[in-house]
Amino acid sequence: MKRLNIGSFLLTLLCGAAACVASFTPPVFPLNFHYFILGASAIVFVLSVMGLGGVSGWKAAARSVFSIVACVCLILFEAVVLVLGNLMT
Repeated sequence: MKRLNIGSFLLTLLCGAAACVASFTPPVFPLNFHYFILGASAIVFVLSVMGLGGVSGWKAAARSVFSIVACVCLILFEAVVLVLGNLMT
């Protein structure tokens, strides 16, 4: 479970970086990259909740809680971007 906790933390950081890159670059492909980030964030959220079971110290607990909160914020951000983007087109 410790690997799952660390892996979900790293994937959360990767999803956040991908969201920043996708927000500030023009679309290159016909597929909207924000849909991919939303799906990946949802999967990482589930992994973060599963990693919460292997918490053994305060550092692991902080890492897991950060991953969960960051994933929820990222999911909400991507949902708002996609809803507003679809309304404006």
